[in-house]
Amino acid sequence: MKYIILIISFALLLIARIEKKHNIKIYNFILVILFTTLIVYSGFREFILPFDEIGKDYFQYKDWFFIKNNINITSFSNIGFILLIKFLNIINGNYILLFVISSFIILLGVFKFVLKNSKYFEVSIYIYITLGFLLSGFNVIRQWIVCSIFLLAYEYIKSKDFKKYFVMILFASTFHASGLFLIALYPVLNNNLKLYKRVLIIVILIILLTSSNFTMILLSNTKTIDNNFYSRYISGEYGSQSNYVVFYIALINLIIILLNIKTYKKQHEYWNIEINYLMLLCAFAFAAPTHIIYNRAVIYFMPALLVTIPNMIDLIKGKNRNIIYLVILTVFLIPYIL
Repeated sequence: MKYIILIISFALLLIARIEKKHNIKIYNFILVILFTTLIVYSGFREFILPFDEIGKDYFQYKDWFFIKNNINITSFSNIGFILLIKFLNIINGNYILLFVISSFIILLGVFKFVLKNSKYFEVSIYIYITLGFLLSGFNVIRQWIVCSIFLLAYEYIKSKDFKKYFVMILFASTFHASGLFLIALYPVLNNNLKLYKRVLIIVILIILLTSSNFTMILLSNTKTIDNNFYSRYISGEYGSQSNYVVFYIALINLIIILLNIKTYKKQHEYWNIEINYLMLLCAFAFAAPTHIIYNRAVIYFMPALLVTIPNMIDLIKGKNRNIIYLVILTVFLIPYIL
């Protein structure tokens, strides 16, 4: 089924790209069809996919639908998610709606982010599927909801509207407390330091993140947000379950862009924010295999690839651009097959 959804999705994306130049109404209609298709695929996955592909956390969220409805709200943590469950119980009472609504929120943020920031949106969605971002959303649903809201708030980083960005992130953090850390991304993504200074800072950040002492200090301070939740990270209850694939992809992507930085600046108005976002991804993707908390945190930075890889295609001129386009499609198909 996963191959069928990839073929259908990319076919629709290619048609949409062609129609964008000729008929904007058909273009929008096809995007709606694709959006709806992915929502159905994600929201109804229990009935579409094999048991081992619907997500390890699926049944935990299913249980939560019935348990959380009877829980009194006593803290800020997860209040948005609990209220969503209570609301769905009132209007419907069917747990499937929780997964449909969650899929809608996640895909809305991803689609809007891609359509506004990627020059090759079909490549972006293709990578979103093949690199496992869609599948990741089957598991850590609350964090992907936070990530989606952050992607919607990304426009306020570009327009330098901190008040609106702050409100959006504050709302996002009601679904997962880790969203509060995204507030700090506003000045970081907007920084204009010289590139060599940014690289130096990222190297220092990597050293800190991969230091066990720094990680324990970080966890001991953040557990006050949700003591029960973060205590499981400190105790080592969760393993890392990560590798360096995303790091290598992000690093190669970053190197290519930096080697062609003058051209990239001319082609992309918000190149500065994109590069900062990609650098942060490199740091957290490198640290992800060392501890589960960074493995979870990297989710917020992975969408950088959905913009920088497609936008990198324009760095190539002439017929070679088509070759690079095909190479990217082929390369990202490999991890999806494996």
